[in-house]
Amino acid sequence: MTFELLLRIIKENEIPHDVILRSNSGWECDPTEMDGVWYDSEKNIIHFTQSGWSSYEEEQGFKLLYGKTMEEQLEERRQWRNKRIGMKGDE
Repeated sequence: MTFELLLRIIKENEIPHDVILRSNSGWECDPTEMDGVWYDSEKNIIHFTQSGWSSYEEEQGFKLLYGKTMEEQLEERRQWRNKRIGMKGDE
């Protein structure tokens, strides 16, 4: 799908501009947020990812335009893990 086609669909169907875009590839149980936007300027392709940084897109030469960096995601995971470890100690 091109951006031009998506815009046409949105305009023809009078979809509000603040519509939420989600991905439902069939791999997930439910639709998921698209919190990462990657762009490959050579191929002129945009990939949407669930959580920002993605090793696959990075390895394929895409540039992260929007979303959490690898460092930000790792920090969130550390905080989540530390919170869970702390909760187990409180029991």
